[in-house]
Amino acid sequence: MGFRKLRLSIEEAKEMDMVNYLSSLGHEPLKIRNNDHWYLSPLREEKTPSFKINRKLNRWYDHGLGKGGNLVDFGIEYHRCTVGELLDSLSGNFSLQQPIIHHAKVEE
Repeated sequence: MGFRKLRLSIEEAKEMDMVNYLSSLGHEPLKIRNNDHWYLSPLREEKTPSFKINRKLNRWYDHGLGKGGNLVDFGIEYHRCTVGELLDSLSGNFSLQQPIIHHAKVEE
């Protein structure tokens, strides 16, 4: 008899480190200033980083979209999925497709 891994609660998912989660999705910050980690938005195409994660608060904000929130809010937006599907994915019970977004290389 197989054992099914328990699903994370929403509260447990919200406590997961956003910077580590983005790294697991292949997104790395282009600039770090104190607790703020700046990225090219994983939610849309852009050439200048305007997606910020405050690591102390563990919250994100996309200045181009005018949206922000916690890891659950981000995961639902990023994967275009339900809360249940995201929690299953974070628990290792379900695989979500990552959106294909091609970012232009940032010139410095």
